[in-house]
Amino acid sequence: DGRHDRSAAALSVRHSVTWPAARLTISPAMRLDAVENFPTQGSLKLLAAIHAAPGLEIRASAGRSFRPPSFSDLFLPARSSAAGNPNLRPEKSFDADLGASWSRGSFRLGATVFENRITDLIQWVPGAAGVWRPHNVTGATITGVEMEAAAAVPLDGRGTALLLQGNYTFINPRDRSEEPNTGGRVLVYRPRHRLNLQARLPLGGWSGESQWRYTGPAFITRANTKSLPGYVTLDGVLRRRTGRATTVELRGLNLTN
Repeated sequence: DGRHDRSAAALSVRHSVTWPAARLTISPAMRLDAVENFPTQGSLKLLAAIHAAPGLEIRASAGRSFRPPSFSDLFLPARSSAAGNPNLRPEKSFDADLGASWSRGSFRLGATVFENRITDLIQWVPGAAGVWRPHNVTGATITGVEMEAAAAVPLDGRGTALLLQGNYTFINPRDRSEEPNTGGRVLVYRPRHRLNLQARLPLGGWSGESQWRYTGPAFITRANTKSLPGYVTLDGVLRRRTGRATTVELRGLNLTN
């Protein structure tokens, strides 16, 4: 009758040990996934954080992860535009990152570099007839950097401040399979640049907020012959609390169309 079912269970354990004299925290973590029709998979991860100086924290983590195909990945009913793939294999990856954050008062800076090495990456792409299906990419790597900053800019002597936040992400997502036309190419539908900027300003009984989002170009073919252009969106919000449990909001979304 076209119906499918699949059982899944997961167990995760995490423990943290802190050495105050060294300002160091170590957090080993373990996860066990049992998904019907797939081998039981254990994943280990180690996280560490050290407070190197006042306001400065350095973090690092490394470990393995496991992601089985979703129910839609496997069994989405076939239609004119999309269909599932019951032959998918689960993703397995080794992930590592190193980051630092520094704060003083209302000012904060942070940066993280990371690398993910993925086996059997699950990726949806359109086929020759235009029908989208998921398939496994035998090998892929995603390296990149994330940066963020936040600050509160005083506007008067009564505590009114303009709150500013921003973050930028650059990724280099590569197909590491040995297929002749796609090996070494950039993975599809993964923009390499993303930038978010947010500002919030109290306006008497009101508060105003705006958020800019830039998404860079993304390839839409595995051979990187076609791409979608980048775009910018702008959202704006006016908000007023009219009672102890009541707030009125006026939102304008995607004002840049």
